[in-house]
Amino acid sequence: MNNRLYQTKGQRFKNEELIALQLEYGCTDFIDELCRNAGGRFVPDVAEDELDKVELANLQLRELSARGLLFAALEKALEDGEITSKEEDKIRQALSKHLAATQHSIECAIVLHKK
Repeated sequence: MNNRLYQTKGQRFKNEELIALQLEYGCTDFIDELCRNAGGRFVPDVAEDELDKVELANLQLRELSARGLLFAALEKALEDGEITSKEEDKIRQALSKHLAATQHSIECAIVLHKK
């Protein structure tokens, strides 16, 4: 990456640079937010060559974790009986991550067990 981007005040990253950073570090925050703002969610392609039953079990564990984070955010927001716009945004982000994790897990199960 171009280190000068960090040193120039007001310099903006290009989408391609942010995506390259994500690929380098294995995160999806930027693309998750882009997809969520467009009314969808990011679900990675199934890497068939890296998929086995152990990996599928790990994906299902991540799916359950995402579900737990979603309901924890919802429970916390409901403590005072009202959901603020900030709490709503956090809940919707968690919902998007949960739905994406569920879809990815199901897609992987289909690919792994397909005849």
